[in-house]
Amino acid sequence: MASKNRKNKVSFKWTKELIILISAIVVLIVATIILSIPSSNERTVTKFNTAIQTYNTANSTSYSQIALDSNVIVEISHDDLFKKVNSSNDYIYVIYGSTNNGTVLEQLANINSTAKDAEIKTVYFYSSQWVEETENTDTETFQTKASLLENDFNASVDQDQDDFDLLKYPSFLVFKDKTLVFNSQTYADVDAYNWYMYVQKGLLLSK
Repeated sequence: MASKNRKNKVSFKWTKELIILISAIVVLIVATIILSIPSSNERTVTKFNTAIQTYNTANSTSYSQIALDSNVIVEISHDDLFKKVNSSNDYIYVIYGSTNNGTVLEQLANINSTAKDAEIKTVYFYSSQWVEETENTDTETFQTKASLLENDFNASVDQDQDDFDLLKYPSFLVFKDKTLVFNSQTYADVDAYNWYMYVQKGLLLSK
């Protein structure tokens, strides 16, 4: 005789519909997490815009911020830059400077806009911060490292351009066929205005 206290149990079954529903929920959660992580482009824009905003506040300036939807400026390390230089025959555009420099901050949005209008997909941002933060650039250690870095820039320099000098920043450089074909350091009158003018010249070399 069956016990009166026994409860009816419903056995759990995995159905095709339930599996599809759970899979869809998992995919949705993963996609949401991935989309919420800023891309390297977004992180760069945020970094630049924060620096511009901080500089504007401290110096009562009104430099324009970079628009995320049109950003072509990409931070790059020394090694990665020269992997590209040595493996490409295309034009490679490089800003040498840092977000500590007012001239760079003033012109970033303009450079970004000009490059976009010229259909240049990428302008690399090579940091000069290590040089800026070095208190004594006359030490043998500094000069040895600086010389090694400069050698990569100056492996092949167009006859009309000066060799690249790591101590001169901000600078704008253009490589073509593994050759440094444009170096704003070549020009003696590079102040804040003329620096931007020479940047425009460099950006339009391919036109």
